[in-house]
Amino acid sequence: AFLKTGKTALIADVIKVYTNNENITQEYSAVLDAVAERLVDEFIRRIELGLDWATLVELLILFRNKAVKLMFEKALFQSRGPSGKYFEAYLVRRTIGRVLGAMPKEYLSGILSEERFSNASRDEISNTIEIIGAMDNENLVNILEVPLGHPDFMIRRKVIFNLSKMKGRNSAQLLKIALQDPDEKLRNVALDTLKNRKDEFAKQILAVDYEK
Repeated sequence: AFLKTGKTALIADVIKVYTNNENITQEYSAVLDAVAERLVDEFIRRIELGLDWATLVELLILFRNKAVKLMFEKALFQSRGPSGKYFEAYLVRRTIGRVLGAMPKEYLSGILSEERFSNASRDEISNTIEIIGAMDNENLVNILEVPLGHPDFMIRRKVIFNLSKMKGRNSAQLLKIALQDPDEKLRNVALDTLKNRKDEFAKQILAVDYEK
């Protein structure tokens, strides 16, 4: 009812009552889980329909790790939007990635680990790369070194593509690793990516290894 009437401030007040006390949080854990999931579903619905979703972000932050995990998992397994189009699902992943990138790092520890890529399907790995790339957080990007060594050519290419949008030291170092890729085409893609980035970290790598 609060969502339908736009009373997000009231929702925030209620959530704070139940999340600022550990004993209360444990007692009403199941209820809070249901509320968090409802908010995440509404968040995704608004992204898909091009509606205002920013007002829900402050509510989701109040749930800390709980909301982070929900957003990541729903984005990870969403391959098609409501009309069956890939782009809608891609937009959801990119938007959720941007929101997660603004979250405190300690909230993300449960979702960003090397183990996440173990036994994951190709689609799951691909979607994870998109989400991490959208975070645009140099302090978190090092985890992409794992899929950068994946045997699938397209997985490695997707990592390089997402690194092309970043401008920091860690992402540039990952591109340096990609310069040693076993596939010549990907080595060239990594090199072109470094040349196109224009940031100082990319320039330093090129100056040491490739400028003649």
